[in-house]
Amino acid sequence: METAGKNNQGDPAMNRIVTLRAFVATLAAAAFSGAVLGQVALAQDAPPAAGGGAVVGKVLFSGDKPKRRTINTAADPACQGHEGRPLLSEVVIVNPNDTLRNVLVYVKVGLPADKKYEPPKGAFLVDQVGCAYHPHVFAAMAGQTVTIRNSDPTLHNVHGRPKVAKEFNVAQAVQGMEEKIVFKKPEAPFAIKCDVHPWMTSWCAIFEHPYFAVTGDEGTFSIPDLPAGDYTIEAWHEKFGVKEMKVHVTAGEKKEIEFTYEIKKAS
Repeated sequence: METAGKNNQGDPAMNRIVTLRAFVATLAAAAFSGAVLGQVALAQDAPPAAGGGAVVGKVLFSGDKPKRRTINTAADPACQGHEGRPLLSEVVIVNPNDTLRNVLVYVKVGLPADKKYEPPKGAFLVDQVGCAYHPHVFAAMAGQTVTIRNSDPTLHNVHGRPKVAKEFNVAQAVQGMEEKIVFKKPEAPFAIKCDVHPWMTSWCAIFEHPYFAVTGDEGTFSIPDLPAGDYTIEAWHEKFGVKEMKVHVTAGEKKEIEFTYEIKKAS
């Protein structure tokens, strides 16, 4: 897809879509059976720990609230007017309670090195609806399965560039097409994009353990069933970067913490 990527630069938007449709549609018939993408493992999937505790909290935003950018989807009529609302950027979403959405929070250090965790068996759905990925940020355990679906009546292609696993590019030319992908090793957050609609991005991280969560419309997170011990908890945001906090968790304790991203001039 290197050629398609270059075509995205400098060409009129409609010509880019027509060119990609012709090229990617030829890939849609080809099986991409070797491609695999991990299923989301939510923190509540963690196995109960005897005498375990929990780390809960929220991610706060301090500073000038950025206005969400309206995305111009005029190049593809199938992307316009979804549910009567314009498509807005998901890069920075500040909730009404001054918290930040789409922040990945996870245990970075402190788990036993020799402990093995079984991934959940159920598949997790990443959907393409209204020419946007849902969810925008997610995480998975190594060995899980995720189903990536195209629910739009237009061509999408799922183009992921992990650092450890092999790059993948799956064409989904027909509404309802699905692809199941599984990662076998941990990955730092990386982007999954659509070359047809360049604003479409989802961020995926892969862990060997199930102790992670992603903040939603209240900016909160919960990582339960942690064995008693000392941990480094990290928060990751696609634009504002990472923050760390060291915590000590005792048996039966609910440790409450807060991360704050202080941005004086957010854009």
